[in-house]
Amino acid sequence: MRRFLDFRLARVTKAEAPRELVEARRRSLLRGRAALSALLRERSGPPGDGRAFAVALQFGETAAAELARMPDTTGTARER
Repeated sequence: MRRFLDFRLARVTKAEAPRELVEARRRSLLRGRAALSALLRERSGPPGDGRAFAVALQFGETAAAELARMPDTTGTARER
């Protein structure tokens, strides 16, 4: 019995994630980056807080732009 379960586990771990799952994860990651950037922009002090801050904002803006370019799918409507 143990050998059978080990074989099934090995087969599952080698399998690729379905494309919809990969796209959903990517979309979720981009949403998180964009939200973090918006939060940083909202809570920041005066401009010139440093290079790292500017890079973080640019990173979020890039994520938001990529997210906007992604086409909507039927699964996307449920995520919102």
